[in-house]
Amino acid sequence: MTTIDAITLVVQEPREVQCGGVVHCQVPDVSAATERARASGATIVREPTRMDFGMESAYAQVDGGPIVDLTRPI
Repeated sequence: MTTIDAITLVVQEPREVQCGGVVHCQVPDVSAATERARASGATIVREPTRMDFGMESAYAQVDGGPIVDLTRPI
């Protein structure tokens, strides 16, 4: 079990059929949340990036669980 900010991710044993997912979390500071996730053992799938549609976003993942989109409007 890993906690990133106020979200706890629980990764269960793999099953025959697996589904993916993205959990979108609005945070006040994407860079700081990304560093906290990294320090907690998460893999950073995408470093903080400014998107063309007015958002900043980074992706973190723990042990093959869902991707967590750390995002904020800019």
